[in-house]
Amino acid sequence: MLSPSHWDPLTKSLTRPLHLTVHSNSPPSITVTISQPRQDPHSLRIKLHKTPSGSLSKHQQDALVRQVARMLRLLESDERNVKEFKRVASEVGEGCDFVKDFSGRVFRSPTLFEDMVQCMLLCNCQWPRTLSMARVLCELQFELQHCSFRSSVAEVKQEDYIPKTPAGKDLKRRRKLSKVSTSLTNKLAESKGKETYASDRIGNFPSPGELANIDESFLAKRCNLGYRAGRIIKLAPAIVEGRIQLEQLEEICSEASLASYDKLTKQFEQD
Repeated sequence: MLSPSHWDPLTKSLTRPLHLTVHSNSPPSITVTISQPRQDPHSLRIKLHKTPSGSLSKHQQDALVRQVARMLRLLESDERNVKEFKRVASEVGEGCDFVKDFSGRVFRSPTLFEDMVQCMLLCNCQWPRTLSMARVLCELQFELQHCSFRSSVAEVKQEDYIPKTPAGKDLKRRRKLSKVSTSLTNKLAESKGKETYASDRIGNFPSPGELANIDESFLAKRCNLGYRAGRIIKLAPAIVEGRIQLEQLEEICSEASLASYDKLTKQFEQD
């Protein structure tokens, strides 16, 4: 449900932008729609929207496939974890049907950085605000890609700032936002045209390189992030400068164990 992902329950398809390259501070993106053909339930169809220069290179195609595989946990390490989960679940006694029925796969973002930031967006706030923060971050990415960053800075107003914890007087505003969000979600679910999604002013989720040089106070006000802006601004440069290696973290996390958790803890303590 978090931007820039959009799930259409009618067509059972997922639409969102994906990066065309994985090793770039400001990678270009393309909107794709992922679906499962009825005639071939053991495969996935990735539909491209508005290919930038005719056809994609082999490198770009591989980048898209890797991101889809990460989102849906289709990697070999994921398959091993699923088999191990099912083995453990089969040994659980009666009364834990919810464990046995669970397939062992949880949807995630195409990049670890997006997962990390979205975890921050879930902290200490209600769900409508999490949705709002994710959406505005994607709107900011659109502005960065289309060179409208300066104008967006000028539009930031002091009253746009939201403190660390939502104040009681904002409850009515949040309820109204929730109703509007629900209404928009319902309207999008009823729409069959996916091209309208691609034309919206929502970009991809910002990359570390796109956020590394943004002023913390501006990010807090522009995206209503509050204290989360400081944590994001601290994380992004650490990744760009190589002090945090995302690929290394992914490798450590490929096999869940107490030893891997200890390695992760030491990694972040150093940074």
